[in-house]
Amino acid sequence: MDVESQLFNIEIRLRGEDTRLYKEIFMDKYINGLTAKQLVNKYKISRSTIYKILNRAKAAFENQELKL
Repeated sequence: MDVESQLFNIEIRLRGEDTRLYKEIFMDKYINGLTAKQLVNKYKISRSTIYKILNRAKAAFENQELKL
């Protein structure tokens, strides 16, 4: 599967949430290589929230079962 279609999984699996934010944070972390500290500064949200978003986005990207 190509990356673009896997990113589409984030939109489908996380509908009803801010999917744009999830995709942007996911791409910044795993594609652009930003650190968690850089993500906290860029998005002005807590480190724990960053990790929650990344975990959910990664599970959706990999098409795994989501756990709340």
